[in-house]
Amino acid sequence: GTSNLQEVFMAAVDDIIGAWVKRVENTRELEKGSQWGKPLDLDDGYEQTPEERRMPHKILKNAGHVPWEVEAMQRIAQLQALINEDDPATDRVALRQQLVELQQKLAARLERQRR
Repeated sequence: GTSNLQEVFMAAVDDIIGAWVKRVENTRELEKGSQWGKPLDLDDGYEQTPEERRMPHKILKNAGHVPWEVEAMQRIAQLQALINEDDPATDRVALRQQLVELQQKLAARLERQRR
């Protein structure tokens, strides 16, 4: 049945992974990488992300999608940069209004997620 097919599939996957590991060990190709022997840099927010959200966030990140909160933070930085520019044509009042509204939405959303 389906369970037997899954077992056969997983055994095949294990064989493929095992063969790859043996090949890499024999060729030592991973040792040529610039990060070989250095500690992993896991400062990408992984540890701060709740465990139940790590896999979905990783899938979205690998697919090139960014969480709304990240997009909001990027937009906030853009708005702040525009406000700080020395361009007389800039409507700082409108930009500040957009900035405050976005900051409030972000704060509310982060607070809901925290709970």
